[in-house]
Amino acid sequence: MKVLSLILMILIVASCTNRNENPEQVLRDFIDTRFKTNQDMDDLLALATGSFKESLERMQEEDIEIFTKHGMKKRGLDITHSQCTDNTCSITYVLSVDEYSGDTLLNKSELKKIAKLELINGGWKIADITNVKTFHDLKDPIKVSP
Repeated sequence: MKVLSLILMILIVASCTNRNENPEQVLRDFIDTRFKTNQDMDDLLALATGSFKESLERMQEEDIEIFTKHGMKKRGLDITHSQCTDNTCSITYVLSVDEYSGDTLLNKSELKKIAKLELINGGWKIADITNVKTFHDLKDPIKVSP
């Protein structure tokens, strides 16, 4: 009975834990929100801060449509390196995505990026994301006219 009570108490505490206390989880939440079909820009803004948040807020409707393009599907996310201090965290990750037109796979891409996060009022927020390297595996060859 004591073991059951202990397990129940651990589950309750774990479920009440603020997800913004872990910088890697904040990054995962941001990326997952980015690829939801019914995403809301307010959800993305809630996870951002500083100039990164300002750049999201300045996006025009047509930019938002491209940014939230529905033909892109996340295949995977691999965090390769994380370096954190008390108030900042730098996370290197590889995001694998597939681009579709209807049910047809157009290409696969791997995007290596670095996210900088800051601790703001007890919660982690994304302050910047920079591209490091991009690899595209195109299903159709690129046609170039002479």
